[in-house]
Amino acid sequence: MENVYRSTFSLFWKSALFTVFALFAPVSVSVLYAEVVYPAESYVLSDDGFVLEMWKGTETEIDMTADENLAKVTEIGSYAFDGKSVETVALGPNVETLAAGAFFECAELRSITFKSDVKTIERACFSGCVKLESVELPMTVTQIGSSAFYNCMALTRIKVPAGVTALADGLFKSCTSLSTVELDDGVLAIGEEAFYECLSLKQMSLPAGLLELGPNAFAECTSLETVVFNASLQKIGTGAFSESGLKSVDLTTATSLASVGVNAFLDCKSLQSLALPQGDVSFKTSAFSGCTALTEVVIPDTYTEIGVKMFYGCTSLEKVVMGDNVETIGNYAFFECSSLADVLWSGNLKTIEWSAFYGCTSLQEVVLPESVEKIDDWVFQDCTNINKVSLGSKIAYIGKESFSGLPGLECMEVKAVAPPELGSYVFYNTSVETCELIVPSESVEAYK
Repeated sequence: MENVYRSTFSLFWKSALFTVFALFAPVSVSVLYAEVVYPAESYVLSDDGFVLEMWKGTETEIDMTADENLAKVTEIGSYAFDGKSVETVALGPNVETLAAGAFFECAELRSITFKSDVKTIERACFSGCVKLESVELPMTVTQIGSSAFYNCMALTRIKVPAGVTALADGLFKSCTSLSTVELDDGVLAIGEEAFYECLSLKQMSLPAGLLELGPNAFAECTSLETVVFNASLQKIGTGAFSESGLKSVDLTTATSLASVGVNAFLDCKSLQSLALPQGDVSFKTSAFSGCTALTEVVIPDTYTEIGVKMFYGCTSLEKVVMGDNVETIGNYAFFECSSLADVLWSGNLKTIEWSAFYGCTSLQEVVLPESVEKIDDWVFQDCTNINKVSLGSKIAYIGKESFSGLPGLECMEVKAVAPPELGSYVFYNTSVETCELIVPSESVEAYK
């Protein structure tokens, strides 16, 4: 009798539990998925279901982890969200690739959440996401394509994963609010315009392993005041820091530096202090042109030349100290450095190329070393305050108009026994009638 009772009781509860689940389970499932399952018409998947090819819906907040179909996706396809009004996106747990332009010009996108081991972010992926404020990149990322974050104007900080060894061209170009950048020491190259016009970036320490800075890498970073240069850096590209806000540049820490590109520090108008690197460094045209706050330059003893237009238009430059191995001063090297009054010449200087000191109106005495053999065309033209010139015994050529436009010239001394060859109009608009010419006594007749 007792066994019958127990059996009946057991059947009763099993039946009751089954009834409860039958009544409530469907309702519970319906509630669970009502907020998280996106309509099929909202998106297009590849045939195998692993690529989200296009988002077609009007949803503004998307959580791929909560949708059975979207959770399987391994790749966000090229331009899948192009121009959509999404505001927040949580990527699914299996996403490994964000293809080119995946979120291109999603102008309302504020945040993107990674919930998987993403490895690749392709070119222009977030380009034009002007409201994107926060991005925490997974440490699994090894490749980020060119212009991936171009014009993300609201982005304030970024940490680049350690597996990324090169910053692609235009990667953070025009990220005008970007103020904090963390780079791993394994970064070997920073590409062209990688940080161009990052107006809020104030300081930068280059990665220890960095070998090359690409063209215009930090151009027009107007708030960038200091950069710590690393020892392994070999090349600074064309215009790398042009029109930036640098106040001081110390290149002595860049002990491997071999090349500084054209316009590398062009028009850095706040640059007051410059320390040049030792070694045999090649400075291309206009390396420091237009650095109008620079007051003094010391050229290391290891240099054999001062590059073309190297300090062109540095109007506050007052003093230049040349290392003893400088043999050539390039074209326009100190063109219109109107404050330049004090030059300590190299004892081995041989050639001053054309227009090197054109318009240096604060020069008063030019006493060149014995070693100088050639003064090219227009070298000291319109240096209106020069009153004395002394040329050494090896001078063999004085170029066209090289001493023209010197109304205050009082004394011209030439120590060469044989009169140097003259170009045309060497003393044009210079008062030669009142200027004393001093030559070796045995050469008076030859000079006449």
